[in-house]
Amino acid sequence: MAVAKAIVHSGYEYPILKLHQYCVMPDHAHILLEVQEWSDQHLDFYIEKIKETAAKKYSLSGNRIYTKEEIFEAGYCDKPLLRDISLSGWYKYIRLNPHRLALRMQYPQFFQRVHKLKIDEKELEAYGNLSMLRNPDKMAVKISSKYTEEERVAKENQWLENAARGSVLISPFISTAEKQIREEAEKLGAPIILIKHEAFPERYRPSAHDFELCAQGKLLILSLGKEEKRNLTRGMCMEMNALAAKIAKGGVRVW
Repeated sequence: MAVAKAIVHSGYEYPILKLHQYCVMPDHAHILLEVQEWSDQHLDFYIEKIKETAAKKYSLSGNRIYTKEEIFEAGYCDKPLLRDISLSGWYKYIRLNPHRLALRMQYPQFFQRVHKLKIDEKELEAYGNLSMLRNPDKMAVKISSKYTEEERVAKENQWLENAARGSVLISPFISTAEKQIREEAEKLGAPIILIKHEAFPERYRPSAHDFELCAQGKLLILSLGKEEKRNLTRGMCMEMNALAAKIAKGGVRVW
């Protein structure tokens, strides 16, 4: 309540700030702010003031004085809203935060995060439904440029037929054609193991689409743990496809 009051108060104390949306969660808060005019102060100044106000208001409800450093982590994560990003999308994202938390609390087994998951000798990061690794019915999806049109169509039909029967499809889903296979498989209700090259950030949350798949127990995301925002290379693609094929064949040790 103290944090919420401090956020709302900021709009009155600093008229250049327009508060569009906010949501206070158990371990973080989201604030959608618009800076309406030029300011000599950086955004850091206003965020720190919100933290200070929250600490003062929280102190009033306790039996001692709290500093902002005791309540908040240093700094903040800002995501500028650019013209190509929908404002309504951010409204919806912030508004649905409590819903996503409720889902994670109701189905914790579908939102497991493992920092060091070993598959044979390879160490990975994982997020989602880990039990999918124990499903013996798994298929790796990889469309080779060497396939003839007939071979490609036959492969696609095979993957989708098995997906309709509940087979787990595993792939980095890199090419457009592979992405289309994933899309069709999801429509059929197939579980997906998605392999990514980038490491998960500290407060990783999947995209809205992937989150909904996690909530259904239909998605497991595996990461090679490469440096964030590192360009995807041919070597990484080969590594991810090889991992998908290895998991699909079964017999791998997972711990």
